[in-house]
This record gives sequence, structure tokens and C-alpha cells, in this order.
Amino acid sequence: MNNAGLNTRGYYKDLSLQDEFEMVVVNTYSYVLMEEFFLKDLEKRKSRSAYIMVSSGIIKSPAPYDGVYSATKHFERVII
Repeated sequence: MNNAGLNTRGYYKDLSLQDEFEMVVVNTYSYVLMEEFFLKDLEKRKSRSAYIMVSSGIIKSPAPYDGVYSATKHFERVII
């Protein structure tokens, strides 16, 4: 199961580019890497295993001060 996530909160103009970049990398790239690794592994095994990725419910409601975080969680939802 993958449930990685990192969040920075606040007005977008007040957040550092470094913090936003790290959040985007953790919240999106980790999913791509995990899928690549585990889906290939599951195909090789031809087993009845499952790979579960957990996203966030934040994409279904307003999220003041969490715009970038919400966008990264929406990314996760789209690729699941």
C-alpha cells in the first residue's frame, strides 16, 4: 500500500519554491515510481496480489491554503 504525502499550507505567495517543489516531487513522482516498480513485479509473478494506492479526499472539497497540495492529490487520483 502506498500512502505517501507531504503538505505545505499557507498563502501561495508566502510559500517557498523549494517547499512547493519538494511537495510536488513526493506527492507525484513517488506514485509514478511505485507504480512502475510494483506493476512490473505483479506482472512477472502472475499472482493474485494487489497493489493499493490511497489518495486523499481533499480533491472533493474546497481546500483554502492547500492549492498545490490539492493539485498533487488530484494527480494521484487521475493515475490510480
